[in-house]
Amino acid sequence: MATSLKTLVQNRIASNFAADEENLEDGLIYTFCSGRVYGCFTNCFAWCAPAAGTAKIEIWGAGGSTGCMCCCHYSIGGQSGAYAKKEVTFAQNGYVCGNVGTPCMPNAGFCYPNCSEATCVSICLGLSAGQCSCMCAQGGNGGFTGCHTGQSNMCCLQKCCFGTVANPNSIGSGCGYSCGCRNTYHVSIASGGDVNCPGTYACTAHWTCDGSANTSYVQHSNAIPHGQNATKQVTNMVAGNEGYTMGNQQSGQGNMNLRAGTGAVNPNSNSGFGGFGGCWASSSMCACYETFACLAWNPAGQGAPYSIGCPNVRHVGNRGGLGYVRILFKAT
Repeated sequence: MATSLKTLVQNRIASNFAADEENLEDGLIYTFCSGRVYGCFTNCFAWCAPAAGTAKIEIWGAGGSTGCMCCCHYSIGGQSGAYAKKEVTFAQNGYVCGNVGTPCMPNAGFCYPNCSEATCVSICLGLSAGQCSCMCAQGGNGGFTGCHTGQSNMCCLQKCCFGTVANPNSIGSGCGYSCGCRNTYHVSIASGGDVNCPGTYACTAHWTCDGSANTSYVQHSNAIPHGQNATKQVTNMVAGNEGYTMGNQQSGQGNMNLRAGTGAVNPNSNSGFGGFGGCWASSSMCACYETFACLAWNPAGQGAPYSIGCPNVRHVGNRGGLGYVRILFKAT
């Protein structure tokens, strides 16, 4: 016999579950990010305290993008934006204003798309004149995409000054792990907060040691910034194989499995957009090739994943996530 909704609710209220959450956030949440895809016209914002109260202000710089390439190539993902957090007490006329960072356009140049923009804010408490402070979180460095030279992908990245670690299982001298910390890159940093965390790095794992442009047996992660899913750093690594959508290896296709894994880290998020098969089947309007690179499909603040393209097909790279601001306000 079916149980009524009323009975289910009454049973739930009458029970004392050990898993009941008692740490849910209380207050009003405001978020700000760029309102445009191609430009920066609406990157500025202003928030006014609706009453006297306290606020937790969090900011993330834009994530680094990965560059485009038209040959058989290897790649490594972009760095995440830095993160800062500060808790303050406002009078009713207090405010926060500033600019949120925009990620670099990956199709603007080959190999390295440069650094993404910082997110910076001014915080004025409204208690008396001059009681203002600043916070800033730098954008992440771009990832790298280079033409294949006939060596293993890991060896190519090593010669481009990226840190590498040989595979502990000793399956070949060209196999191992590469991470996106390059000796010519600065580390994206944050300042002005009670908590200031630098950007994080993407990694790739190479399980094929030959010198061809073979894209099988490659695992990759994107750089997830601090402050989003846990109190510590979070890593999400997925596999790619032979240029299919799941590995984000063909130009114009989405990073479906990477976003699914990122969504699984956070119990409140979903898997994100499920790929761009309609581009190839001509079944729907969507952004392919050059236009695709203009869209920030990656979650806010996160670095873009690696890009591995097919021979004779230009890979337009991937764009990092938008910078953004989050304010949790509680009126007194």
